Amino acid sequence: MEKRIFLTFFILLLLLFFLQTLHQPSTKTPSSPPAKERAETLTFPTFPEKESTESLLLPYAHVVVSSRGGIKSCRLQSYKEREYGIFKLSEEKKRLKETLPRIRKEEERRKVLYRLKKLTYTIEQLKKFKGKGVELISFPEIYSSSLPPSLVFLDGRGNPIFQETEYTLTKRDKEIILSSEKEGISLVKKISPSSSPYLWKVELTISNNAPQRSRGGYLRVFCGPEVGLEEGERVYAYQGPLAFINGSLEKIVFSRREKGRRSETERYGKIEWVAIQNKYFTQVIIPHSPPASAWFSKNEHEEFSAGLQWELPPLQSGESKKLDFYLYLGPKKIENLKAVGKSLQTMVDMGYFGNLFRIIYLLKFLYRITHNYGLAIVLLTIMVNIVLFPLSRKSFHSLKEMQKLHPYIEEIRRKFKDNPQRMNKEMMELYRKHGINPLGGCLPVVFQMPVFIALFTTLRNAIELRNAPFIGWIKDLSLPDTLLYLGGFPLNILPLLMGLTTFLQQRIGSPETRNPTMGFFMPIFLIFIFYNFPSGLVLYWFLNSVINILEQLWIVKFYPSQ
Repeated sequence: MEKRIFLTFFILLLLLFFLQTLHQPSTKTPSSPPAKERAETLTFPTFPEKESTESLLLPYAHVVVSSRGGIKSCRLQSYKEREYGIFKLSEEKKRLKETLPRIRKEEERRKVLYRLKKLTYTIEQLKKFKGKGVELISFPEIYSSSLPPSLVFLDGRGNPIFQETEYTLTKRDKEIILSSEKEGISLVKKISPSSSPYLWKVELTISNNAPQRSRGGYLRVFCGPEVGLEEGERVYAYQGPLAFINGSLEKIVFSRREKGRRSETERYGKIEWVAIQNKYFTQVIIPHSPPASAWFSKNEHEEFSAGLQWELPPLQSGESKKLDFYLYLGPKKIENLKAVGKSLQTMVDMGYFGNLFRIIYLLKFLYRITHNYGLAIVLLTIMVNIVLFPLSRKSFHSLKEMQKLHPYIEEIRRKFKDNPQRMNKEMMELYRKHGINPLGGCLPVVFQMPVFIALFTTLRNAIELRNAPFIGWIKDLSLPDTLLYLGGFPLNILPLLMGLTTFLQQRIGSPETRNPTMGFFMPIFLIFIFYNFPSGLVLYWFLNSVINILEQLWIVKFYPSQ
């Protein structure tokens, strides 16, 4: 029976491990056999000096608008950068610099050099503004001067006929106005905060000041590539662009054949919004008037942009066209997204079981009682085990009865080893005679797994757990609980404690274990699987093991038999 329980648990955890790695971006660096070492001068980006800026300081964000066309900086005051990211990104930068001299192919060298530039900029920003708010404008946006909300005019064939240049900046109270004119076309872009936090209203006015009629085409407004600065942590969920079209959420997935290449795609229908996202934050464009299509792109560095396209009819001399839309730059927090409307909260993916059990709402309720998300997870673990205690008791007794029958089971296996059908029939008759359900020992595991998966999908995306401390060395429940680094290797305590309690749980539950190899392998396997999981998730499973040990001791003392 132990083998069946182990096999069930093994398959479920293997499936979870596969889901964890499915969306994990590769961190391998292209390399080739050692070539002739050459001195490498790394040149990092310098941005145009000719630039003027205006700032807006709001309770939730410090925003800087640039004369280069849009928002150059958006720092969220309520969220802080993390030391974890600086360490991880610095380690990656060190590895890339060591690898670079050995790379021969020029295309691979360009990609590694770009990655080094990106890492250098990101680390500098994280150190410079540590504790001063999370930045939502990314390095590629700064590097390519595509500051949100970026725009371009296209002819009927998709060729650019007007692109943004230097703007004149004017500030009126909390409204910033960008004005530009090129080849007789005047563009005025007004950016102002709306009544909802993190939501910005953008008004565009396009005027034809030339004596002749302008050409028609499309106006594309977009954000990206990417959102904000990297934080160096593993990503377990989908991180590509999103859109809400025809009443449902759509993930925009590019073909694997397009990896490492530039690619574009469009979507049509009733478009409520388009977005790019990282794990916790997002940039969203919400149209006021229906767009012609949604547009998405990916560059050779696997960085994504998302936008909307409107038809722009030819304008007579002196004629103007106005267009309004909203830009959300903020956290993927359900309350804030719901306040905006347009089903924006659907971008927060808590998974099927996470939505079914409403884990995030339960954790928030417990947090209001404890004021600590770690204690909220402790209470959640206790609640789950109280509900499952009757089942755990029956399961424990079922295992004990199976141990008593072990000699008879071995006799049946020996006697009918050449006749599997007869063997199974005799075993089922033995179980029936003694009133034992052979699957009874698996039931607590089966019922625990949906809760476990729900907690996993919740912890991987819930911004509430970001930077949420518990006790002592556990300073962020959304990250591994690293105590210190030994030669660059993280020493995570909770997975080791969980492995130990799993071993003790097996010994208490089966003191007469006849398969010691499995008794040692299972805890080691769990440590391997859980080692880099969020500490909040490992905390749940560790506490669950401790409670199960106490339950087994309690059952042995007070419920020695059914």
